[in-house]
This record gives sequence, C-alpha cells and structure tokens, in this order.
Amino acid sequence: MGSAASICSADIRNCSTDELAQCMGQLKSEDRNRLAAALEHCSSVSSYENSQLPASDEYQALTGGRLPLSIHLVEERGVLPGQLQSLVDFMDSRTHGGEIIGWRDPRNGAALKVQTINLYQVTHWVIMPMTSHARCSFVEAVATDASHQRPQWFVSHWWG
Repeated sequence: MGSAASICSADIRNCSTDELAQCMGQLKSEDRNRLAAALEHCSSVSSYENSQLPASDEYQALTGGRLPLSIHLVEERGVLPGQLQSLVDFMDSRTHGGEIIGWRDPRNGAALKVQTINLYQVTHWVIMPMTSHARCSFVEAVATDASHQRPQWFVSHWWG
C-alpha cells in the first residue's frame, strides 16, 4: 500500500461506506491502519476551504472549463511542459509589481512571487482549491486526453 496521498488519488472516491468497510475488513491490520489514515487525509482534503482563494471559475484558464478526466493509475498522470507553462501563465496573470496579488505564504504571511513560489504554496493557492471539490488530481483537472499524460519517465517524491 502507498502513502496517504497515493491512496487518496486511487479511485476510492466513488465507493460507498459499506464497500469501504468490506474492503478494510479484508486487509491486514497494518494496511487497515494505513488505509484509515489515507481516508482521513482524503476527508481533510475534500473539506478544504479558504475565502481568499480564487473562485472556482477562475481556474478555467487552466481547465478550459472542462470536467476532470479520470486517470486511474497515478503513474500515468504525467504533467506536460505546456501544462506547467499554463500554471506559470495563470500565476503571472495575477501579478502586480512582481507579487501575486492577494497571495500570501500560509505559514508566515509573506507576499508570493512567481519567481520564488514553491510547490507547497502552489498547492495551497491553486491545486487544492482547484481539485478538492471534484476530488481529482491536478493532471486530471487540466488534461484534455488521458493517453497524452502517460510519461516516459516517472519520478516521485515524498512530502514527509
């Protein structure tokens, strides 16, 4: 079993409570505990709210107004260079005097700049609010064709 984030991105979001309970009953104790932690993580992700975040329709520059695709295998959710450029353009369109208007570091309140923003901050301001309602990944939200997202190389990371 993977990390909480990879379990959350698996297609368990459409399971009923009874189906999840049945699945958990068949797991070893250690896997059951990891799944429970992942479900708790997913629950906190889906309730993500912050009134200062861009309105959901503001993400149309990234999503094209399309509904998210469903790409079941996490390792097939590669980000294309054009999708990263669209993300940079999205942030650039919100700048004035080098700073992204209204965006502050959630930890220390510092103004954010496109040139220095990090993935934690992008996750706070873009990825979570854009994807939490649909319970999808960033790639699923911005992709136009799932087959184009399959990477030749897969590099992963650990947030902990």
